[in-house]
Amino acid sequence: MKTNRTEIQQQLQDFLLKEGWIESIEEFQLENSFRGDLKFTNREMQEMFFMTENEFDILITAQDEQETETIGDLVDLIVEKKNL
Repeated sequence: MKTNRTEIQQQLQDFLLKEGWIESIEEFQLENSFRGDLKFTNREMQEMFFMTENEFDILITAQDEQETETIGDLVDLIVEKKNL
């Protein structure tokens, strides 16, 4: 069964809020970049990817990490990994 993108988007929003990666729903904009708009450091990015892997039961490769710049990219990545 394919994973619904809207469900993943909502689950990711809830996860990022619950874990304190974003402070408000307003920060959850698909075009927001982690390093630019949200000011994530490299260490924060690594930790967030690790926690995302655990939350969604997926494996995020080093190449995936390099290609994931925005919240929308992360939603796309999770949907892709969940639909394999």
